[in-house]
Amino acid sequence: MVKGHRSILHDRLTGGLIAAAIGLVILAVGVTPAAAQERELMDPTATLGATTRGTATVGTASLRNATLKSIAAELTDGSGVLAESRTDGRERGIYWGPVIRESMLFLTAQHLTRFTEDRTVRELGGPFLNDWFDSVRSMDRFGDGGHTFTNWLAHPGMGSVTAHILGQNDPDYMKNKVGSGDRYWRAKGKQLIFATAYSVQFEIGPVSESSLGNIHQAAIDLVLTPTLGTLLSVGEDLVAQHVLLPMRARHRITANTLTVLLNPTRSFANVMAFKKPWACEAASCR
Repeated sequence: MVKGHRSILHDRLTGGLIAAAIGLVILAVGVTPAAAQERELMDPTATLGATTRGTATVGTASLRNATLKSIAAELTDGSGVLAESRTDGRERGIYWGPVIRESMLFLTAQHLTRFTEDRTVRELGGPFLNDWFDSVRSMDRFGDGGHTFTNWLAHPGMGSVTAHILGQNDPDYMKNKVGSGDRYWRAKGKQLIFATAYSVQFEIGPVSESSLGNIHQAAIDLVLTPTLGTLLSVGEDLVAQHVLLPMRARHRITANTLTVLLNPTRSFANVMAFKKPWACEAASCR
């Protein structure tokens, strides 16, 4: 009996150390300063300096002054190429780099939590592929016999977190809110697809409950997680827009506290991006 306990403890420590190593690697990637991307953008000072040096070769002070004034005017009215270059990356689609880093950090957090469970630790051993495929074969059933809280609240919460992870890196979502037109719903459609892909990976993928812990899955989680999760994220947008936004101007501290309580999955997604839990940069919050 003592030997059995020692074996379980050894498996737990081994699994925990492996998971911690993976988590540290992902954290190191996740904390790479976003400013690194900004350095790739054009520097107005450098541009003006280069222009000055170029015009100096012409040999006339008037031409130099005219050129500098022209560039300054373009920077002011936002119509120049330089002004456009600062927003190109945010206007032309989803920021997939942050999406992947934040999703991997979320996945690591989930599995680290699972590795504290005796049931998961007991199943870490054995033939990896055979156990994984055996767990996936149970997908021919819809119900999994899980608790109501797990199926109808916890899993949709996971779907909402992943929807917000994509949303906070998608300009279409960040600039549109409920009632602002079909662009908001197109953004939510993208979030639904992403939440579905993440759910499939978490349930039956190569780094999933099926492969790490041999949890026999059912179709219910693949249906409820992304659909109810996306609906939950819409509900949080409505709360942010109609309850939290009016409150921010008068009671900011109270609004920040309620953001964590009433927008919990948005707050969790913020943490995955190393933002304050009460941060809300989407259109629903402005």
